Amino acid sequence: AAPDDAFVNLAQEPAAETVSRAHAQLAALAGGWQIAHLSSVNATWVNGQELSGKAAILLRDGDRIEVAGVALTFRLGVPP
Repeated sequence: AAPDDAFVNLAQEPAAETVSRAHAQLAALAGGWQIAHLSSVNATWVNGQELSGKAAILLRDGDRIEVAGVALTFRLGVPP
């Protein structure tokens, strides 16, 4: 199992008032980061494609994630 700090709760972000706590989950894995759509009635999108069910996909640098009208760009590495 991954440590608790290997997960990101998008609903805790200040600009994400419309994102539910059960919308999507980002998780750090040995091979990189993945995103999974959880049980939200609103869709989770990556690069314009809807994630179906609870499917998880590996993210790449620059991927665009959209949840409940909030758009994010996934970036690997340390910010400047």
